Amino acid sequence: MILPFQFFSSNVASINRNLENVLILLDELDFHFNVIGITETKITNSNENNFHPSIPGYVFEYVPTPLASGGVGLFVDQSLHYTVLEKTSNEAFQAIWIEISFVNHKNIVCGIIYRPHNSPDYFEEVIEKMVSDDKTVYIMGDFNIDLLKCETS
Repeated sequence: MILPFQFFSSNVASINRNLENVLILLDELDFHFNVIGITETKITNSNENNFHPSIPGYVFEYVPTPLASGGVGLFVDQSLHYTVLEKTSNEAFQAIWIEISFVNHKNIVCGIIYRPHNSPDYFEEVIEKMVSDDKTVYIMGDFNIDLLKCETS
């Protein structure tokens, strides 16, 4: 049995500059999401101490980017019990994966990915690893895949 679980994902093009816009959107939607995924946070190792994004009622997990763009984060409902499975940040992609634990239900694995244009494929390797334990997996992200060029991109 899969729990009713609600996810929201957005490319914010700088969480420092646009978190207020995300908060306004969430307020207008008037809906509680269990996990909120953010891509293109633009949090880097050099600026991560300058700001601390927060949404009331959520814990923020993130991966900085080595690039001028990119970076990912997850706002996880603070009532959930979760474990960070993996945080990866390189020039090809940034990703964070968590496993949310439940007492009477199957655990959920949730990840968010930012993949810049023309980066190598990351999905096949990570999907095999994340689904190998027969868990429900949810993937959010900014994949930058041109579906019109699916044979070559």
